[in-house]
Amino acid sequence: MSTYIVVVNDEPDVAEMFRQQFRRDLRSGRFVMEFALSAPAALEQVKVGRRIAPRLVRPSRAGDWL
Repeated sequence: MSTYIVVVNDEPDVAEMFRQQFRRDLRSGRFVMEFALSAPAALEQVKVGRRIAPRLVRPSRAGDWL
């Protein structure tokens, strides 16, 4: 079973960064990632009936992930 991840960020180039960072996991099917430019757009992407456990992760000002 794949882990479903929706990455929400208003900078479109972030999607490519995530695809590169997690390319092995995406290729193997461990993760399924979708990308949205806003929270409302992300909510539209979440399919009805999909089991989700929301988590909030954001980069710190230094660029490190919290």
